[in-house]
Amino acid sequence: MIKNDTFERTAVTLKMILEKGILQANLKLTSVLNPEIEGVLNEDGSITVTINGQKRTFLYPSGAARYVEQRSINGWIYWQIELEGMKYTLSYYRDLYINALK
Repeated sequence: MIKNDTFERTAVTLKMILEKGILQANLKLTSVLNPEIEGVLNEDGSITVTINGQKRTFLYPSGAARYVEQRSINGWIYWQIELEGMKYTLSYYRDLYINALK
């Protein structure tokens, strides 16, 4: 079997990371580009963002990032979580998930 790391990374969802217990629901997400932009990680792995009084929910990190930035952008590196004084992008937690499977 040929192993494809890129495919392996893109196949991971936030819901999978939540189910594995690496992250918990209701965590606050902030934009790496603009820390004033916030989102919330929901129980189903979606992200809810409120901008200009409008609340929108997105199934994927890149969809939420695209909504905020109005351009194509990688949501796995756009969103970060601060835990215990340290900030980590969602891609960091995706890598933890992948490494936990090995």
